[in-house]
Amino acid sequence: MSSASIHTATRAPTDQVENIKDTIESLVIAFILAFVFRGFLVEAFVIPTGSMAPTLFGMHGTEICRDCGWEFAYGLPDRHPEREKIKCPNCDWEAASHELLPYHVSKSRCVKRKQWFQPNLKPKSPEVAELISHLSFRPKSGDRILVFKWPFDLGGPLLKAQRWDVVVFKNPLNGEDNYIKRLVGVPNEVLEIIDGDVYTCRVDDLDSKTKDLLDQLIEVKYQVFQSERGGSPRQLRRAQEQLASALNTKYRIQRKTSIAQEALWRVVFHQDYLPRQAQRKRPPPRWQATDPPAEVSRWNTSQPRIQFDGLDEERQTIEFMGKPIEDFYAYNYGSRMSEPSDRVGDLRMKLVLDYAAGAGVLGLRLSKHDDIFVAEFDPNGEVVLKSAGKREGQSQPIRKIAHMLPWKVGEPIEIEFGIVDYRVYVRINGAAESLIETTDEDYAPNIKKLRGRNQLHNHPRARIYADDLDLTLAHLVLERDVYYKKSAPSSNNGHLPWGTTGSPIYLRDGEHFMLGDNSPASQDSRLWTKPGDYLVERGRDYQIGTVPADQLIGKAFFVYWPSGHRLRWLPVLKRFGVIPSVGKMRWIR
Repeated sequence: MSSASIHTATRAPTDQVENIKDTIESLVIAFILAFVFRGFLVEAFVIPTGSMAPTLFGMHGTEICRDCGWEFAYGLPDRHPEREKIKCPNCDWEAASHELLPYHVSKSRCVKRKQWFQPNLKPKSPEVAELISHLSFRPKSGDRILVFKWPFDLGGPLLKAQRWDVVVFKNPLNGEDNYIKRLVGVPNEVLEIIDGDVYTCRVDDLDSKTKDLLDQLIEVKYQVFQSERGGSPRQLRRAQEQLASALNTKYRIQRKTSIAQEALWRVVFHQDYLPRQAQRKRPPPRWQATDPPAEVSRWNTSQPRIQFDGLDEERQTIEFMGKPIEDFYAYNYGSRMSEPSDRVGDLRMKLVLDYAAGAGVLGLRLSKHDDIFVAEFDPNGEVVLKSAGKREGQSQPIRKIAHMLPWKVGEPIEIEFGIVDYRVYVRINGAAESLIETTDEDYAPNIKKLRGRNQLHNHPRARIYADDLDLTLAHLVLERDVYYKKSAPSSNNGHLPWGTTGSPIYLRDGEHFMLGDNSPASQDSRLWTKPGDYLVERGRDYQIGTVPADQLIGKAFFVYWPSGHRLRWLPVLKRFGVIPSVGKMRWIR
């Protein structure tokens, strides 16, 4: 054997050992990088509950309305399934949940033991049996999301948590669970929810007397809820009332960012999903001719594409009717989290105008409380935004004029008209900026009047009128904004929920206020009263109802695995959503 051969033979075992060593080192480095990535850059979380629905879903069921075809999610029944119902948010079609679900829901079995439900109901009719055969036999899991962690870790004015971000943080009640909510209150401001909107004022803008009231409120709140000596709830209520009265002229409404606002619109009625007049206790919602009545009106609202054949005709009107415009959530319907609905006046109409002939005017009309606003469009391209009727605290009517390109036959025009956060606007063809909108001088809230407003007298309305035109309105949808509820008084000492009307909250340095998008069913900053021991130990440095900066984990940005599809034909995997719903993957706004 040559020397070369001897050299090669002696090196072979050494090379093998080196290769194994390199492989082990590579795996160790990969694991280290994975932990670093998870710990400091991006981490995945699963949404457990419906407090952010329908922005984000916890464990839920889905249904396609058998009357209008609208797909919606609903929370799983958790008390008495035989009494609970689901309800379509578009057309108000109802069905008993036990008729649709062949499996009951038990939190202890589903969430804690992670076991699936056992069948205990038999279909009452062949129709129900056929429906059940098309249903998912198990609930859908919560959305799986990705969360940016490094911006909050680095901090700084550009990377800190911003108002309207969807953030993950440690549960103040125990410091162990992860919560996800929308951040609405930031440090060094006073916050109060009034008529469903968020109002704040900077502490630096307040006089010394009001600042003294803030300090007094913090101390009384601490004595009532965190001090062993305790305190008087009546004294807390008196401090809240004094502060709220002092802030009436200081508050400014916090308008949502355009990205967040788009995520917070909720359907009231979509004309593309017309009900088929299934058996109901009352007629379904609809657009209906009112002036003149349907028998002689030139409006035809019986089809998804609404037509107006009104050349040489005087003004004729249709109005949305059939259900109140409220903060209804299909996710909550019939569950223990359901609360009485509030009327919502922040609305928008979206439609596609297809012009055929005529020289008249198309008008869109929305109302909020006593205020009525109209957007008028004519074929020459003139757009007029104006107020009508009584307006709160304004002496002069609004009249603003803008121009768009003239209408042309065969060139549809997208129109968006809305009232949101005391701003009235018109957008054309999906533009990011409004063609025309009001200013604070034109339209602003009257805080004092809003505090005493009776919701029973609030009847938001939506109308459309036209004259001397031949046109079609396609994809007409009416939507409402999120409405942050005052909620019911807490059973803990009967205090008003934090940050709600009459109960302002002072956010000190490093303190944040969180709300869920599903406001009626969200356990958020409004309702926290028993902080975990790790926060109680901070004494006066922690305020209940807030999230300290060091408890923020990161900003949610993407749903990477929505509820998956099951392979029913494969016994081993039919219980699991192994195929992701790619079409429902989405950015979190």
